[in-house]
Amino acid sequence: MDPLQVLALGFAPGFFWLWMIGRSNRQRPDPAALVIRTFLLGVAVAIPVVVVEMIVQGAGARGVGARMSLGEAAFLAFVVAGLVEEFGKFVVVRLSLFDSPYFDEPLRGMIYASAVALGFASIENVKYMLEVGPEVIVGRALFSTLGHVFFSALWGYGLGADRRARLAGDRVRGYATLGVIAAIMAHGLFDVFLFIDQAPLAVLVFIAAGAGFVTLLMRANRASIHRGRTLAPRVECTQCKASCVAGKRFCSHCGGALARDLERRCGGCKTRLEALSEYCASCGVRIDGSAE
Repeated sequence: MDPLQVLALGFAPGFFWLWMIGRSNRQRPDPAALVIRTFLLGVAVAIPVVVVEMIVQGAGARGVGARMSLGEAAFLAFVVAGLVEEFGKFVVVRLSLFDSPYFDEPLRGMIYASAVALGFASIENVKYMLEVGPEVIVGRALFSTLGHVFFSALWGYGLGADRRARLAGDRVRGYATLGVIAAIMAHGLFDVFLFIDQAPLAVLVFIAAGAGFVTLLMRANRASIHRGRTLAPRVECTQCKASCVAGKRFCSHCGGALARDLERRCGGCKTRLEALSEYCASCGVRIDGSAE
């Protein structure tokens, strides 16, 4: 198979699941450029992660093999794969997004954790296709690729919760740390069953992690600070310069007539709105079209 075909096939599941997860966000949409950047950072972090894995694995494990002992399988699953990979993905999001205005709640944490996980899983898909053969993508497209999402979403939710607490001036309770530990345990448990040829048990772990992901995602959507948040577009009265709700015939401050072609601005951040905008391009708030 041509190298470009291998690359395209390896990345196709990641892009598909990224699109699906993005659609599951029923609140304020995330900037596509920021989501794609996080996905690409997930691809890039695979290089230092592999280097660290090789160093750690050389200290006490001899790799996946038919005669691997339970201890070797556990070391490879929980330390080499679980700890190094989940911590690497976590560091990417923590350093690149934690202070971003778009990273403000658990829902955002899950979206960006999923993006970095899918980037990492995509380049990993390519690696395995080159080593084993293109047929390996059949299983990896579902189990391994989505597995990375399910595991990383645990620390993504926690990191988003810590960020929300900081923005609200509340005490940060360390949910991100708990999420990282949970992700390492779930990732390690999934891998250790694969390494000792207990695929049915690995599938059970995958299903449980998937159920947890869906539960957290539904909870994050329900508790989103952006749920139901809309603001009416505003216009400036040409006579008294007061801010008025767009679509009204007269100014609520001076009673002067309002022209129909006045420039519309966001009711929150005052940014100029493009025609037929559903969201403000600067603050992301939903624009209430019924007010016009």
